[in-house]
Amino acid sequence: MSKHRVLILLFISIVIIVTIKYVFAWEFILEGEVRETFDDNIESTVETFFEKKKYDFITGMILGLGARNEGKTYTLDIIGHVRQQIFARHFDLTNNNQDITVSLSKDFSELISFSINDSFRHYPEAERFEDLFGNVQGRTWYWSNDFGLNGILEVNKYYMISINYNNQFSKYFYTRTRQYYLNNYFYSNYSNQNLEYSLTQTARMQHEFHWDSSNNIYIFYEYQWTKQNLNGIFQTHRPGIGYRHDFTRQLFVEARISPDIVLPPHDIRTLYSVYGIQMLISPQELYYVTLYTYAALSNDVDEQTNATLSFTYQNSIIANSADTTTNWQIAGDVTRQLLDRLAFTSSIFYGQAYFYASRSTNRLFGFSLSIAYEITEHVSGSIGYDFTLNNMQQDGYGLFRGYVWYNGAYIRENSGYLRNRATIGITAEL
Repeated sequence: MSKHRVLILLFISIVIIVTIKYVFAWEFILEGEVRETFDDNIESTVETFFEKKKYDFITGMILGLGARNEGKTYTLDIIGHVRQQIFARHFDLTNNNQDITVSLSKDFSELISFSINDSFRHYPEAERFEDLFGNVQGRTWYWSNDFGLNGILEVNKYYMISINYNNQFSKYFYTRTRQYYLNNYFYSNYSNQNLEYSLTQTARMQHEFHWDSSNNIYIFYEYQWTKQNLNGIFQTHRPGIGYRHDFTRQLFVEARISPDIVLPPHDIRTLYSVYGIQMLISPQELYYVTLYTYAALSNDVDEQTNATLSFTYQNSIIANSADTTTNWQIAGDVTRQLLDRLAFTSSIFYGQAYFYASRSTNRLFGFSLSIAYEITEHVSGSIGYDFTLNNMQQDGYGLFRGYVWYNGAYIRENSGYLRNRATIGITAEL
């Protein structure tokens, strides 16, 4: 293609974008970021005599493109990102990943509103602390698609109905460490909890009653259906009640409680290998019931500061592991505008989960800190740090030097890893 043709196509593209922008009221977003990260445990390795953790310097480049169309009664948002990670010392881990999100909200009237959202992610490893439950060693890269529908009907100022539906499909790919294969060879014992994919559908209905401007109570019913390969179909029923109180416009507390009814699959619960002999372990209960509890506190302290804290206790069907857990977790976030151009954000997380099939307890602690400075109206720089401590404790008959006898072999009672990451980057947005 000649130089003149390239210029002509570029000119035509600019004219089309400008026409769409001003005629159809589209707003376009262009984002770019370059960051450098030091990671002292790139493979989330549990250190042993046979294997040591590896560090690396990772260069990340992000390009984002988005568009928004906003009318009197609707808003349409489209945003996508392409990320390139380059590892300096372990180039074989270099990867390209992507995400795209499309969301539409529509107000049919002052009383009826509707929204639809679809998000696709292809990531080299879990980015949230909550997604690390059950995966104590090795990297897991995955792609997933999350589709959601939400509808709200305000019958009057005292009564409101909301309906939600969510569909999530995920496919997983595992990168195991040398220690993982050594354990299988020497102990000939492992619990095959790896999934090829999982499909989860969730439906929820909520009836909300407003006493006054500060108090409302609601009843809800939530049903979750999950199919896992290599496992079966799990079902969860959650009928409950909730309450919210607004102390001020900035400060509120919310809590909800419900029985958590879990129906595990009746065919294969998990697959064990004991000295080369395959054993199918069936569920020992047709169903079990525990208590679901959720509480949250949010406070906009002033125009520059926001703080939130939440607590959850529940039964969960783990997304990336063929197991169910009873777990609880605490999460907190604080954002603070220190100066006109200087902002501070932080988050902290602690979670504990008991896995029934593998008879083990996972404890995860993590926190992250970040400071961003607005250099110009469209360009900002940032520095950040995050820490992860992930530990797994195995049930079994205690023997010696931290080992237990479990499922016909000697297993380490406690295993886990530490991970530190420090990042510096610059971001531009138009």
